[in-house]
Amino acid sequence: MARITADIRALGVETTILSTDLGQAVNPAPVQGFRLYLAALAEAGFTSAELDRMARHNPTEVSGL
Repeated sequence: MARITADIRALGVETTILSTDLGQAVNPAPVQGFRLYLAALAEAGFTSAELDRMARHNPTEVSGL
């Protein structure tokens, strides 16, 4: 998480889209895993607004929805 956090801070939340490659039997289910991912980023100091931007706003904007 330290590397991910540093990379996001270096590039900025404005250009970051959060995603995972979860779904394998040995890992948490995708929704549960994404919640854990967001919680870890929140613990690392990202605000709710920043998480919302990276998880919802940026992907919507890029996909043209």
